Amino acid sequence: MLGDGTILVSNPHQVTRVAPSDSMYAAWLAHLGGLKPGEQKDAASWPDPFDAARVERSVRDYLLRKGVVLHGCNGDIMGTDHDGNVTAWVVCQGVRLRVRISHDDYAVTEVHDP
Repeated sequence: MLGDGTILVSNPHQVTRVAPSDSMYAAWLAHLGGLKPGEQKDAASWPDPFDAARVERSVRDYLLRKGVVLHGCNGDIMGTDHDGNVTAWVVCQGVRLRVRISHDDYAVTEVHDP
């Protein structure tokens, strides 16, 4: 955790900043069992009761409908929030998007360009 409370979440592919204003911040703090500035912890895997292939299809189909060329795109499914919705990160054509997918019907419900 940084001095301003921002949590840095890293995996082998990227580092994600989760600011105190982020909608997932409280969930990350709870998942980590609390965290103090300067402290580091290994995070256990989130319990992810979703179909990863359906999540990937939903995001791909959403991007195609928006006219995004998928060649060279990559992404990562980050996990679920407290409501069971899935959060994923996608990088296409140099633009990084945070995508939320409904666990109920796998529809893309939010897209943010942080």
